[in-house]
Amino acid sequence: MDPKQVLVEKFGLSEFRPGQQEVIEAILKGQDTLALMPTGSGKSLCFQLPALLLEGLTVIISPLIALMKDQVDALVYKGIPATFLNSSLNEGEYRQRVEEIRNNKFKMLYVAPERFGNEGFRELVRGIKVSLLVIDEAHCISQWGHDFRPDYRRLKEARELMGMPPVLGATATATPEVKRDIVKQLGMKDPLIKVTGFDRPNLTLMGDSFFDEDSKSNAFYAEIAKVLQSNPKTPVPMIIYCGTRNMCETLSQDLNSVASKRFGIPKLSLPYHADLTKAERDQVQNYFINDNVPWIIATIAFGMGIDKSNIRYVFHYTIPASVEAYYQEVGRAGRDGKPSVCKLFYCEKDISLRHFFIETSHPPRYVFEQTYKTLHRMATPGVVKKITYEEISRVVSKQSIVRGQVKTCLTLLKHAGAFIAPRRGQVVLPAEPVAFDSFKINYQDIESRKEREVARLEEMKSLVAANDKKKFILRYFGEI
Repeated sequence: MDPKQVLVEKFGLSEFRPGQQEVIEAILKGQDTLALMPTGSGKSLCFQLPALLLEGLTVIISPLIALMKDQVDALVYKGIPATFLNSSLNEGEYRQRVEEIRNNKFKMLYVAPERFGNEGFRELVRGIKVSLLVIDEAHCISQWGHDFRPDYRRLKEARELMGMPPVLGATATATPEVKRDIVKQLGMKDPLIKVTGFDRPNLTLMGDSFFDEDSKSNAFYAEIAKVLQSNPKTPVPMIIYCGTRNMCETLSQDLNSVASKRFGIPKLSLPYHADLTKAERDQVQNYFINDNVPWIIATIAFGMGIDKSNIRYVFHYTIPASVEAYYQEVGRAGRDGKPSVCKLFYCEKDISLRHFFIETSHPPRYVFEQTYKTLHRMATPGVVKKITYEEISRVVSKQSIVRGQVKTCLTLLKHAGAFIAPRRGQVVLPAEPVAFDSFKINYQDIESRKEREVARLEEMKSLVAANDKKKFILRYFGEI
């Protein structure tokens, strides 16, 4: 069966989108490939289709549990044998799927990069034929990328574990520097690097800066009123991105009040952020996808993998952290190719918020040391201690910025083996004492990433000020 036949019979499509066929043919020839395609351009098909034609298993590294479940559900619905292994499975389900993988029941397996830290999983992939390794959201592998994740950095070792199968890196956002780093970190040999372009002609990109929060807020609500007046009975789908969880809640309440009083719309928006339970987030997402509610007011937690083609507006109430983040978020608009509007509202107060986030995400060494000492004062080695990260943070410091840094420290210390967390709200220290300096935490690297995030924020400020925002983006990603 040739790729075009599979495209029609398995995916119900008549034509390849730009770049897809070239990437697929390279994969089928066993060539390492890096595919840079805009959000909504069909990156997933580039590995899902050849997976059906290759002899063994295709392993897909995916960053989010919800994202891999959505993709697997969509494949299974089409009758395509795919599955995932992650922490959402109970022990019995996990064992059953492992056995089915060994028996060649599936053509595609989705896992998070952290899964390769599990020796049982490493043994599994050593014993099966892996025909293709796919790194989705491949910019996460680069310490120069905007969403760096340390476990992605170990995927070259994972590839070696599988016998060095051909590898595909797929992403929507990568500067020339990040592209080079992805190729290097994955050990690609003479790869095809396919860039289908960063321009989205159907998107209108706008952005205004304001003197203070009040003037920004007034302009934002004036723009919202225009949108509602143009579609008073059936508001078109919109995502509004905010900087904080509280802001999402407040803005959603305010917009619902305005829509109800002025336009008679009973339910205009719902908030989406990390404080919601998984069930609540799933419900909000499903309401939005199924057009039960037209607008989502969200932090950056929302959007990755969302399969909704008719989003007409993406507004930013606060400035994004980087040009890459902005490009990904506006890329969720107009995936059906129809005209869509993306508008950003910015004032200097937004920068203070972003600097706060940068500081909390990049703690200095002394905060790590204080956190580790506090852990040992609060817990007994080898004994389960019921305690949350928030409680530990309050003990270390009463300053809000340091409390945020402590939570980051706890995440990195756990990853380094300083303690384990059998369940949420539990901490277990190693039975034998471990010297603080034995943990492999690169403090210089943390400081370097902090400096890069500050530089990326400055680039984002330049994008807001640019008259031609598309031209700025194309130059930023090395297209012109």
